[in-house]
Amino acid sequence: LNAFFLLFGSCMVFFMQAGFAVLEVGAIPHRLGGRVLLKNIFDACIGALSWWAFGYALAYGSDSFQKNGDNGFIGRSGFFYENQGTGEDASPLTGTRFARTYGQIFWSYQYAFAGVATTIVSGALCGRCTFFSYAFYSFI
Repeated sequence: LNAFFLLFGSCMVFFMQAGFAVLEVGAIPHRLGGRVLLKNIFDACIGALSWWAFGYALAYGSDSFQKNGDNGFIGRSGFFYENQGTGEDASPLTGTRFARTYGQIFWSYQYAFAGVATTIVSGALCGRCTFFSYAFYSFI
């Protein structure tokens, strides 16, 4: 049941990107409409790659803070989603056969929020920066 609500919530949050795209297109001159839609698609695609590569690991990766008190600020493991979705970090019901599925759904839920946060900034930067500089921001 928890996994269903996470998946449903991630779909709802991901569809917020479409809402922001429509809002942005309505608030800009007609000639920039295609660029805005391209930037929003770019946010979804490149945002997923960067979240998979290092975003999730920095946010939810394990660190050595509990063992020896070093660096409790960011995660140091799990880059490229390696060894994630299994064990204690996967599910409130650890040890079940659904632990990996819950971890993957949690990943998609957090990705949806990261993607929407990038899309919100896209509206503020619309027509004010080049595509290359926006692509750099979007990947970071």
